[in-house]
Amino acid sequence: MARKISQPTRAQSREQKKMRVRDARNAEPLLSLVREQEAREMTRVKPSRADTTEYAPATPNQALYDQFITTKEIVFGLGVAGTGKTWWSVKRACAALMSGEISTIVCTRPAIEAGGSLGYLPGTLEEKFAPYFLPVREALEQFLGSGHYTYLVEHGRIQVTPLEFLRGVTLNNTWVIADEMQNATRTQHKLLLSRFGQNCKMILNGDPEQCDLPNIGMSGLHDAWIRLRDETGVGAVHFEPNDIVRSGMCKTVILAYRRPVPESALCENRYMQTVESERAGLERMLRAS
Repeated sequence: MARKISQPTRAQSREQKKMRVRDARNAEPLLSLVREQEAREMTRVKPSRADTTEYAPATPNQALYDQFITTKEIVFGLGVAGTGKTWWSVKRACAALMSGEISTIVCTRPAIEAGGSLGYLPGTLEEKFAPYFLPVREALEQFLGSGHYTYLVEHGRIQVTPLEFLRGVTLNNTWVIADEMQNATRTQHKLLLSRFGQNCKMILNGDPEQCDLPNIGMSGLHDAWIRLRDETGVGAVHFEPNDIVRSGMCKTVILAYRRPVPESALCENRYMQTVESERAGLERMLRAS
């Protein structure tokens, strides 16, 4: 005769259910820790070592730029993208910091990029400014090593700040690398250059052809150079497409944008703009009706 299996009472069922819920809750923190550990393992990047390679200037203008960085107090790196302006200035600044010649590197740039501003980006000021700082950060990590770079940032030896936040600061024993200065106004150039203290050097880099200000006449980069070019301790290098070292395609693009657009293409572009304008007007009329 088959043995009858006793069914749990209602009270026993409720107790078993409570135990299962309690066990699940107790397991949640452990599972969370396991998942966090797995995520850290997946995203962990091995710290990079400092690049100690001895690089030689690739073009005569790079050699002149390097000479001015060594001998001048204010250096303007003017000209097209891809010529190594930022990379070379960061390399020399890192060498000065590591040799004890200076105590601080300040990296700055105007908070304007392709029509945007810090305000529309999410996060804290540091998080907002991080995308603007990426090219300089990559060079700093190359020459210092990622671990040492992080240590220097945490201890204030490398400071990253929007140009506007330097007002009222005196920069002593410091090298300043100011990037994308074609996007800084005359007032902003005066603000930066008047921060000059003892044992200070400023390197201002920019490409006037990539100005993102509403009016290119607002840019103060060329104005600053004209005002200071005859002063002792000031030097400038004007980089040309032949100085491009980023890649052959970069040079091709720069040269293509320097060539005038054929009149036929301009006419076609104006026609398409007219069509788009009429289409937008028709859509507004239809919505209004």
